[in-house]
Amino acid sequence: MKLAPRLPGKQDYLSRFWLVSLSALLALLLGACGVSPSQAGGSTSSAGPGGSGMAIRPCLGDYTGGLNAALTLSNSASVSGSAHVGDIIEIRLDGHHKWMLGAVKPSAALVAKEEQGVLDRADGTCVWDFQASEPGDVIITYSGLALCDPTQACPDYAIAQHFSLRIS
Repeated sequence: MKLAPRLPGKQDYLSRFWLVSLSALLALLLGACGVSPSQAGGSTSSAGPGGSGMAIRPCLGDYTGGLNAALTLSNSASVSGSAHVGDIIEIRLDGHHKWMLGAVKPSAALVAKEEQGVLDRADGTCVWDFQASEPGDVIITYSGLALCDPTQACPDYAIAQHFSLRIS
């Protein structure tokens, strides 16, 4: 026995309309993940990293320089290098993300110097300074989150940045 196909009625269209509307509203609410200024790296300012454009800072504090780095690594240039025990190693990450230091492996290979993850307004980068303390191969890992205005929708992603270092 073969059943005849049911033709959609007015009730079916209304049910589908409400289901689609509810789904769209739920997606809009879940997608609007605003980030507070404290999550985005600190206080808001009219001049962002490097002095213009962004309403929020990607990292806390202000870089004062002062340490003469033997090696500078950055996610826009060199991600690996060599240094000697006692050398200062500087890591610079772009000001387009909120960066967090994940891990230094082995942890005893580098000693944090000065403030970590501070903003260099001259080039809009976040800076970490370390001193090499023992020989070996070192992996330094950071994670970056979207840098968003707290009043706007924010994409929900994270990126990983790895640096490799050989200390002799």
